[in-house]
Amino acid sequence: MGSEEKIRYRKRTNQGWGEIRQLGSDDLQNDFPSLAIDNQDNLHLVWYRPYFNQCLSEIKYLKYTASTGSWDETKNLDSNESCSQWVIASPSIALDSQGHLYVIWKRWNEKISQKKYSNSWEEVKNLNLGSQDSFAFTNLLWSFYPIADGKKTNQPETGYAFIFYQGTELKFYQSEDFAFE
Repeated sequence: MGSEEKIRYRKRTNQGWGEIRQLGSDDLQNDFPSLAIDNQDNLHLVWYRPYFNQCLSEIKYLKYTASTGSWDETKNLDSNESCSQWVIASPSIALDSQGHLYVIWKRWNEKISQKKYSNSWEEVKNLNLGSQDSFAFTNLLWSFYPIADGKKTNQPETGYAFIFYQGTELKFYQSEDFAFE
C-alpha cells in the first residue's frame, strides 16, 4: 500500500511544526480515524483497519502520552476472525470527566458494539438498539471545549451518548450512567 494510506502525526510547538511521523505499522489505516484528548493532554486514537484481499477487519487503538512525548504500542480492540463473521468499521472515541474512555463501532450485521476503558479494557458489548435496520454513522457526543466557568460543557461527567442513523432516521442513544455536571 502507498504512504497515503497511513495515519500520520505532526506536533506543533512554540518553535513551529515538528516532523511528520507515521503511526502504527499497519499497511492500511485510513478508514474512520477518531481522536480524543484527555485532561492530561494525552491523545487517544482509534481507527478501522480493513483487509481488502480478505474479508477480515479490526478496530485499532493508539495512545500518545504527552508527559513523555511517546506513543504506546497499537492495541487491537476487536476483530472479526473469519469470513463467516461480519465486518466491523466506523469507530468513534470519547471520554467522560472521570477519565473513562468509550469506543463504539458498527458491525455490518446491523449491531453497534461498545468497549470501555477504566483501568483496563473491558469486554466488547453489543448494544440492543431495537429494530435491526441498517445502522450508519455512529458518532459519540463529546468535546474537550468549550470550557465555561471551569466546566467542560460538552464532556459528560459519566457515561457516553451517541447519534446514529437507523434506516433513514437520526437517533440518539445514551448509557444508563450518562450524566452532565
